[in-house]
Amino acid sequence: MHDEKKIQELIAVLEANGVHVREEKLEGSAGGLCMLNGRRVLFLDATAPITTRLDQCLIALQQCVDTESVYLRPWIRALLEAQLNGIEQRDVQDAYR
Repeated sequence: MHDEKKIQELIAVLEANGVHVREEKLEGSAGGLCMLNGRRVLFLDATAPITTRLDQCLIALQQCVDTESVYLRPWIRALLEAQLNGIEQRDVQDAYR
């Protein structure tokens, strides 16, 4: 699966669980998760490397979603587990291409 498709699937999971995701050109600003008018919002820098955007989505997923009570595709669970254990994304992603 292509990385952009993965980002879109992660965004769909986040939005289905109450996190509004905004992809904008942030000119190298890190972006990240915040509260805005009482809503959880994840800002993704559209110009950031794909791995950075994937990391930000995974971090937001861990912080905002009870991952044990919602269905997540196996590749998402594998990336979450890898992130928790300090394993490089690319090592896990190769298994799900």
